[in-house]
Amino acid sequence: MEDNLSTENTIEVPVKEKKTFSTLPKDEWILLIILVASNALCPMSFSSIATFYLAVGTKKGLTISEVGVIFGIFNLLSFFLSPFIGKLITIFGVKKIFYNGVFIIAFGTLAFSLTNLIDNHYGFLAATLTLRLIQSGGSALALTTSFTIISNQFPDLMSSMLGWIEVGSGSGAALGPFLGGIIYEFNGGSYPLPFLIFGSILAIIGVLSVFYIKDFEQKCEEEEMNIEQLTLTKMMKIKDIWFVLITVFSVGVIFYFNSSSLPIAIQSFKLMPSQIGIFYLIVFFCYSVTAPLFGYLIDRYPISNILLVMGNIMFIFYLVIIGPASFLPFKSNLYSTTIALIFLAISGSSLFIPSYSNQKSIVINENGFPDNIRTNGIISAAFTSVFSLGSFIGSVAGTFSVDLIGYRATTSIFLCIESVYFILFIALFIIPRYLKRNYKKHNQIQPAIVKNQSKVAFYTEEA
Repeated sequence: MEDNLSTENTIEVPVKEKKTFSTLPKDEWILLIILVASNALCPMSFSSIATFYLAVGTKKGLTISEVGVIFGIFNLLSFFLSPFIGKLITIFGVKKIFYNGVFIIAFGTLAFSLTNLIDNHYGFLAATLTLRLIQSGGSALALTTSFTIISNQFPDLMSSMLGWIEVGSGSGAALGPFLGGIIYEFNGGSYPLPFLIFGSILAIIGVLSVFYIKDFEQKCEEEEMNIEQLTLTKMMKIKDIWFVLITVFSVGVIFYFNSSSLPIAIQSFKLMPSQIGIFYLIVFFCYSVTAPLFGYLIDRYPISNILLVMGNIMFIFYLVIIGPASFLPFKSNLYSTTIALIFLAISGSSLFIPSYSNQKSIVINENGFPDNIRTNGIISAAFTSVFSLGSFIGSVAGTFSVDLIGYRATTSIFLCIESVYFILFIALFIIPRYLKRNYKKHNQIQPAIVKNQSKVAFYTEEA
């Protein structure tokens, strides 16, 4: 009797084969290439000014603080815009949001090539500020949508794909200053050329994305009408989400502080723009090697928290050496700067890559929200938003502080803040989750079967 009941009321759910890189079809490889290329060209288009904008801007009367605003304003609009993009994705679909974002940043980059024709101090400041905002809006649309695409299209390879996306993003941010410096030096200081080259390539990527980016099918509302849907407010009420987002925020702060202030930190070395670009290249190389490696490992082994702890420790080492901290018995030099930047790159990838999968796991696996495009859109939007806020504060507040109290004192302040956060992170995030996991292991019950009208649910008692 029980066997008959079990047969009648239980349905077999087909096991979906997990995707691997070897099983990806051609169209998904093209999609991945477009995502990596766009995530490289977007930051490349705005980071390309890092090695020469300070020199050009000061000739037109800009202060170091005003230059910092130009670097940081890019991320400020992304912070305000990103939370709305999650909603826009559910209305217009990922395809329209993505390719329109790429076209917008291409337009802003191409138009930036004309700003050198403005000699007036405030005119030059206003023009470059406006175009940075346009670039920012396009970048927020494209990059936020990228996270949503990989989350929906490659759920089994999410961290690995994010690693490759970050290779693109990291290469753009690092190669931008290097290539921008080389192109600028071409023909004795060609200001428009970097923007014309990068803007044109972005326009081509935008055209390709029209044909190769596809929208995801939305589940019928009737299927999910009884399921609680995620909202930004509900997500922010989850305690552990705050630690994940603060971690992403700190990566944005330190990385963009380094991006905008590194030329100031090494100006005593009297280097050419292309030589300064080599330091950015060091960050790119180390980040590009470790990001996909960490993504690969996270998809196969439960090491996310180990990487988060390691990343915070290496962040502290970076801040101690790059200053250098007052208790170190040496002054900044080429060797110490190189070592510090290696620590920065590895710490950035070990913090950024596991944070997205952690955020999604906390929302979906631990709090029971549905794994759909709405949920992934909100997760991606929050992730991008806090990173953009950190990037803005790192660029603007960092350079303002350098202008006011000097580079070494500024890095000491960041060092104190990061050290305090690391202690709180261990005490309030890592240790409680470790204890909770061990409690579940020792108090785990056997899975029980709950039958309800030919649906079978397996559950384990939560701690």
